[in-house]
Amino acid sequence: MHEIIDNFLPKAVHKKILDVFEGSHFPWYYTKNSTGKAHLDEVSHGQFAHIFFRSQHPQYMQSVHFKLVEPMLEIIKPNILIRIKANSTAPVQGNNKVGDFHLDYSNPKGMVGIYYVNTNNGGTVLENGEVIESVENRFVKFSSDIKHAVKRHTNVKNRIVINFNWLD
Repeated sequence: MHEIIDNFLPKAVHKKILDVFEGSHFPWYYTKNSTGKAHLDEVSHGQFAHIFFRSQHPQYMQSVHFKLVEPMLEIIKPNILIRIKANSTAPVQGNNKVGDFHLDYSNPKGMVGIYYVNTNNGGTVLENGEVIESVENRFVKFSSDIKHAVKRHTNVKNRIVINFNWLD
């Protein structure tokens, strides 16, 4: 089961987040793949990422840009925060390819949240086949035991999401 919340943030707060991510000064870091699995076709699986928070990092990591995600945390109200990571992917050629189904982590009390920063023809595919469209200012949450995959986009210069992992 999952929950979709449209207009998750006030418009002004959403616009600030969008402007920061689309600006030229936000630090994005390239990763060869989006799920940690190696692929022959790295072009269609690479992404830029930014870790806002990771509790399981050897040095406990929190980004200097953490304030950007605080309005979302005020709504989500996680009991224990595991990770917050933004992803920016480039468009793919041809059809909307679906990435690897994966679990961010698995815990009976765990939750996954995805905040869609911009609208595009990509989305998130749940293991039951349901597709959640990438609509800006949309938030979807589901159990961390549900496998999911990215549906790559073809129509805009990048697809930006923020992934949240937490325990309720």
